[in-house]
Amino acid sequence: MKILLIGSGGREAALAWKICKSTMVNELIVSPGNPGMKKLSDKIKLKKINQRDEYLALKPDLVIIGPEAPLTEGLTDFFELNDVLVAAPSQAAARLEGSKDFCKEIFKEAG
Repeated sequence: MKILLIGSGGREAALAWKICKSTMVNELIVSPGNPGMKKLSDKIKLKKINQRDEYLALKPDLVIIGPEAPLTEGLTDFFELNDVLVAAPSQAAARLEGSKDFCKEIFKEAG
């Protein structure tokens, strides 16, 4: 299985470390990643991506998105529209985390 992990922080490093322990994973591409992640496993490849279509060219079996910014920009929705399995909330769901004003409105409506 080829997994694409998007992010470069501590959360993504912890995910990368655990994912690489799986015998089901042949390759883990981390974008953009950080130099410390490369030391976790030989399965890890770091890749800087500039355009969304470049993600599709990698042909991942699964995408995991860590940071908030790509979620609120709709990256999950992009992968779903292109029939790529993704483990992350949609752009609409990510608004709860990405917009404090929106979150307050939801709480207010819910009572």
